[in-house]
Amino acid sequence: MPPLKGEELAALEKQVDSWNVIEEHHITKTFKFPDFREALKFVNRVGELAEEQGHHPDLFLAWGKSRDHDLDAQN
Repeated sequence: MPPLKGEELAALEKQVDSWNVIEEHHITKTFKFPDFREALKFVNRVGELAEEQGHHPDLFLAWGKSRDHDLDAQN
């Protein structure tokens, strides 16, 4: 399936809270947590789901937050 572009991508961007589309190439979102342990749990859950789906986003982990950086804005 090819990446989404233009109006189709812009329409979907409005439907997802706090995600940012960068140059019609990738999407990002920062998730905030009360501490490092909760952020780590989240990253591990996302990692398990991503592995099941054969999709491997870049995940950044820091104290109390995680950022998901997906290289292709695909539907």
